[in-house]
Order: sequence, then structure tokens, then C-alpha cells
Amino acid sequence: MGMNVVEKIDDLVKVKTVLVSVSDKSGLETFIPGLVEINPDILILSTGGTYGKIKEILGDKAETCLKQVSDYTGQPETQGGLVK
Repeated sequence: MGMNVVEKIDDLVKVKTVLVSVSDKSGLETFIPGLVEINPDILILSTGGTYGKIKEILGDKAETCLKQVSDYTGQPETQGGLVK
């Protein structure tokens, strides 16, 4: 049986940017390094506590692949961080 459409697309589309903002930060220690290993050129956008946790996880690598959403958009978060 051949590949389905999603499998075909996944082989062709390289994700360049991801937005990561979570209330439960458990699992980020595994997810974030795995994401960067799969795609070392990825840009991770994040906010608040999630940004801080990812920065801690990535260490020096954060300088090249992590950015605050507000720095990326040029707009501050609003409604207590609910609107990114």
C-alpha cells in the first residue's frame, strides 16, 4: 500500500518556525532538544514562562533559534499574555 497524502506532504514540507506556549512545561526537556536535533535551523517563538524554560533548556543555542513572540511581531502581548 502506498503512502497517504499526509506522509507525502511531511516528506516535502520543512517546518521553519514554531510557536511554543504551554502551561504545563513537563516534557519540554525532551521535546525541544529533539525538535532542534531534527531541524537545527528552526526558529522557536515563545512567550513568558515557556520562553524562560526553553531558554534554560537550550542554553547557548537559544541565541540562534529562540525568540520572544513580541520581538518577532513588534507587538506586545495583551490580556495578561492570552493574546500572543
